[in-house]
Amino acid sequence: MKRLGISITSLLLLSATAYLVVGTEHCTISLTGQSQSVGVGDIFTIGVEACATTAQNYTVQVYLDATLWGSPTTLYMTSPSCSSITMLIPAPVEVGDHQLSVAMHNDSFPTPFRVGLPMLENITCGHVAAPPLSITNSTRRDRVSRAPLVGMEFEPWFTPHNFHWVLAEGAPMVGYYSSFNRRVARLHAYWLWWAGVDYVLVDWTNNLWSKSHWADRGVQAQEIINATTLMFEVYTELRSEGWSTPNIALLPALDNGPSEPIEALQEEVDWITKNYLANYSSILQRFENNPLLVLFDGGVRYTPSSHPVNASEWSIRWMASQLQQGPHAAKNGYWSWMDGVLAPIATPSQCSRAPCTNESITITPAYFTAGGWLATSARGKQQGATFLSQVQTAVESKPQNVLVNQWNEFAGQAEGSKAYADIYNTSLGNDMEPLSLTECGYPRPGTVCGGWGYRYLNLLKAGIMRLGGDDTSSTLMAIASPRNGSRVARSFPLVYTTIGPSPSKVTVTCEGQVVGTSMNSPVMVDVSSLGPDVSNCTLQVVAYGVVTNYLGLLDKMDDAKNAPVAVDLSVLF
Repeated sequence: MKRLGISITSLLLLSATAYLVVGTEHCTISLTGQSQSVGVGDIFTIGVEACATTAQNYTVQVYLDATLWGSPTTLYMTSPSCSSITMLIPAPVEVGDHQLSVAMHNDSFPTPFRVGLPMLENITCGHVAAPPLSITNSTRRDRVSRAPLVGMEFEPWFTPHNFHWVLAEGAPMVGYYSSFNRRVARLHAYWLWWAGVDYVLVDWTNNLWSKSHWADRGVQAQEIINATTLMFEVYTELRSEGWSTPNIALLPALDNGPSEPIEALQEEVDWITKNYLANYSSILQRFENNPLLVLFDGGVRYTPSSHPVNASEWSIRWMASQLQQGPHAAKNGYWSWMDGVLAPIATPSQCSRAPCTNESITITPAYFTAGGWLATSARGKQQGATFLSQVQTAVESKPQNVLVNQWNEFAGQAEGSKAYADIYNTSLGNDMEPLSLTECGYPRPGTVCGGWGYRYLNLLKAGIMRLGGDDTSSTLMAIASPRNGSRVARSFPLVYTTIGPSPSKVTVTCEGQVVGTSMNSPVMVDVSSLGPDVSNCTLQVVAYGVVTNYLGLLDKMDDAKNAPVAVDLSVLF
């Protein structure tokens, strides 16, 4: 029975081939196996044995065609020793054979944006050449429906004068990238298209930031503009090669912190019209016959008929931060950046006669309210349960447009701040881009290393397939608590969420014995009958009477068909 979990060993092709090993007197690295072929966007694996005689931290990195690619693996060696690791690396959108090598580094990199760097000899204590990797064209997208539109909120701010990964909750599976890296931009576009996303909503809400005129914008804003232009270029490039991509829409702001004069926003809109509408019309997302332009206004000052921006070439929509803070925002046609409630609020269409449909709703894998991520009103990812609940609300709302918050913010406030917005850790944060399963992020109290892998990419696809009615037969399940790897009492409630067809019952087993069953959440689990010697267990949670096409896998893109609905969960007693 296939279950949610990691099956890394089965992906490795072990080999006795003698690989070229280069090392120093205190550091050597060798291969123990690797994948030989992989589809675009999916995971390839490399097994490595790294040895060192000097106690310090080391970083192991993969190089694809002589440039760094993929998340690092950090080894914390406290004494002379060897470590065997398996590296999981996503395949870029580059069909063909590629040269691979793996290096062990004993010093810091000269830039926070490692992806794309050549191998630097002065920080390399050992490297090994690997056999070629074949990347195949695995183009596939199951979504057929074109309603509702689905947009993904997106950040292009990993640039020299903006964000440097210091406060990120983990390491992206593509590695610590710059928003100017074309290989990364290509893979992001492929992943989002594969999941069923129609357009990315690129965040420009900080571009004015107390400036009186658009011409006064700083270097931070200009870098975000340049990174956005690169996205347009990359999407054009991909389409010319025969790949499909999402469209693009922009999200400028009147106020996202400091408030700017409306004249500055008008100047920004005029600049967008001149530079993007003229050059990239085919890539701009259209809404109600014109290209879509979303304007952020935290003060909620306007109505659709009273807004002062002159932009007849565009379909203008205004956005507030959170709609639950006041019902007038949604009634005035404002879309939401992210709502701070489990059931997000839909914005009704501005129609003149009933019945009116809903125009837009924003869903997210986790949310905070005015008190930030540590407030009791905030709700974390809960291993996908929050996202499934929000998807269900969107299904019931039947909107024209669904926004997803969000792909890649990876920034927050340093520990010791008065409040924490943006991102706090892997649970209290709303990023969805694939994240390394092992690498540590910014240290927070009580957090552990490692992220969610492909879980939220796969859940995104599953949710979109549910939204559009492309798949109404699959049951999606997530375990809200306990958290994987946590310590629990010998009797505890297991809380789960499902959407889609309801299971006839859910059963939990431990070491082959049934330790809980219920027709509804929660399932009361009791392992006392297993005896006091059982100190840990991988619980097998199985939903009966239902099937799924989405396993929520961590280490590959979902491709199941009519599989049992089952999740594995490791706990300590």
